[in-house]
Amino acid sequence: MEKQLTISENIELSFKESPIYFAKCLLAFGVFLLPFGISFSNIILLVAGGFTVLSGRWEEKWNLLSHHKTTQWILLFGFLLFLGVFYSGGTSQHAWEGLAKYDKILYFLVFLPLATNVHFRRVVINLLIIGTVFSVILGSQANPIDSSFIVGFTTFILLRRILEGGKWRWLNGLLFIFLSAYLLFYNIERTGYLIFFGGLATIFWQLFRWRGMAIGLTLIVSLMASLYWVSPVFQSRVQLGISESISYLSEDANQARSVGKRLGFIPLDYTGIYEEQNFSLYDAYKAGAGFSAQKEWLFNPHAPIHKSSIGLRLGFMRYSWQEIKKHPWIGNGTGSFKDVYEAGGGPKIDVAPLGHPHNEYVLIGFQWGVVGLIIFLIWQMTLWQESFYLPKKEQAILQGLVVCFALLGMCNVSLYVNPPGDVFIILTALLLASKNCCRGKKCELQ
Repeated sequence: MEKQLTISENIELSFKESPIYFAKCLLAFGVFLLPFGISFSNIILLVAGGFTVLSGRWEEKWNLLSHHKTTQWILLFGFLLFLGVFYSGGTSQHAWEGLAKYDKILYFLVFLPLATNVHFRRVVINLLIIGTVFSVILGSQANPIDSSFIVGFTTFILLRRILEGGKWRWLNGLLFIFLSAYLLFYNIERTGYLIFFGGLATIFWQLFRWRGMAIGLTLIVSLMASLYWVSPVFQSRVQLGISESISYLSEDANQARSVGKRLGFIPLDYTGIYEEQNFSLYDAYKAGAGFSAQKEWLFNPHAPIHKSSIGLRLGFMRYSWQEIKKHPWIGNGTGSFKDVYEAGGGPKIDVAPLGHPHNEYVLIGFQWGVVGLIIFLIWQMTLWQESFYLPKKEQAILQGLVVCFALLGMCNVSLYVNPPGDVFIILTALLLASKNCCRGKKCELQ
């Protein structure tokens, strides 16, 4: 027979548990706010982390964390970031600011012990979905690229839930249709397309493994072809991407326009002062030519051809590589990108120093070299490996998260920026917390 607690013992127990309770509430609320891209969500998450720290039970929490190989690689990556402050090629201020940009990796350590309850994990994921839907409806979203990642990944979660069945399948179906329609017919960020189709490919792999991937890829290509004809926005963005790539790779604007016109990717009535000028795009990038917004290129056919997002990204990579070769093993140090890149005279978006190369892998290689890149990639591969030791639902979501996050890193900085990086770290912690259900064995739990 269990011992009955006295009133004073109950009060003492409630007081001890209250930090955990507040931490869970704040964490759930913070995740709901992430799709809106407001800075207040960062404050909420930091306070949630503070309550977790105040709750004590360090040995118990460390035992939970130590069961995951991912913990080791996150700590090693964090140590390299801290070490990089002391050999940074940037100013001391930029070095510490650069370190602060990655403080979100600490969320993994403080939030994983909170998520051992399956109900709490599902509540948090539901709130992410609700927040994403409301942010789209209200038009109050994060940076367009960041938002397209969150929306694209949310469609992945919804489609997985549709396939799993359940009484809420109809609601998941409606939300999936709504968010997919927004992403493919209204959204102009090509990153969103990449995340959406990357998520679809992951689901085909999860269902049929490699034997079914050929069929899956065929269906994905068919869907993309259909969208090309029925979605004017999707069509224009695909055409724009091809013409931008031709423009950069040819390094000659007139040649690029000629090829683009023959392929039908650039309007035949494209005219303006730039049509008469025979200039090298490479020279334009070298001079720091930038663009004011992607929308100018999409809606203004007379915008200069070098004002392209793909071209600038390729330019950032090209110039970053020149600096990476100087310090290939441990890079230029934490927070060094802005100062070192500026000194090298690479292309920029505007007159202000470029904050990052719009590519996570390039940024990591630039600041922490081959060592940092290897640690980061092993961290991601370890996550994939650990996913097979989770219950089936958590396993599927974590695998989709790893794929979508990897794709985002090719188009923009992913861990460096807040909403996508926060979503990735927090969901990683929540999903890996379910590993304890399977006791370290490959899991068959639903």
